[in-house]
Amino acid sequence: MRTCTLLLLMLGAAAAQNLIVNGDFEQALDVGWTQMPGGSGYHNYNRGTSYHPDPDNEVWVQQYDGGGWTALDQSVFLWDVNYDLSFWAKMNYGGGSSTCWPVTAVCVMYLSTEGIYLGETRFYWHSPYCNWTPSGSLHLIEVTNNDWTEYSMNLYEEITRNLPDVNPSQVHRVTISLHASTSGG
Repeated sequence: MRTCTLLLLMLGAAAAQNLIVNGDFEQALDVGWTQMPGGSGYHNYNRGTSYHPDPDNEVWVQQYDGGGWTALDQSVFLWDVNYDLSFWAKMNYGGGSSTCWPVTAVCVMYLSTEGIYLGETRFYWHSPYCNWTPSGSLHLIEVTNNDWTEYSMNLYEEITRNLPDVNPSQVHRVTISLHASTSGG
């Protein structure tokens, strides 16, 4: 079975400083971002102005066929977690079954100064077969609309309200990941 997952995104942050480098995607994707393909299938990354009605660039991340993932990541250091993160996303998938489920997500991973993973928030659009489960260090926010939608959260509030296993004072790095994956081919 062929499956396809894609994520279209415009990203921004409101705080004393701009959290994300090239969050508007007006520069090449290698400015501030790292392409992280894995597994099998086709991994596609594109940026362009035709994905959204506005004239600015957005990014398209796609995993097509095969068991694998396509991610576009950016890690930033933080003094603390008192930041508001907002982004526009359009998530979608095609195909899928109980043995080959697709999912797209905007993942916010919380890390220590040394880069040790502490927890994560995922805004995700998935097939009904997706087996991700929430925990004290993983908060899942299901996206139910595959139109362009704005999402936002305050990092401190997100951690203290929804991630009881994460100590906000230990978070000094955040990785934003635009993630598309399929569980099989």
